[in-house]
Amino acid sequence: MTQASQRPGFEVCRGDLSEQVLEFIQQAVRCGSLLQEELEDLRATKAAPEEQRTVVVAQNKQLDLCIEKLKSNLNGMQEHYSGRQL
Repeated sequence: MTQASQRPGFEVCRGDLSEQVLEFIQQAVRCGSLLQEELEDLRATKAAPEEQRTVVVAQNKQLDLCIEKLKSNLNGMQEHYSGRQL
């Protein structure tokens, strides 16, 4: 007989320890899965603002072009009407 088997209740303690280790591993796996889901959610929410930013930048460029055209048209109108007497 080994020393371990000579101690009363040793097998029970080992069984409890195995269950605790198993529970710890299961909990770690659940936690890892939750963290992975959270990371995926963060990546998704991060991507949305980047896409929105790209759209806003494109809209701003288009607005800048429109403003330049309006300024040009306004200058042309001012020149046209400045020669006329009211």
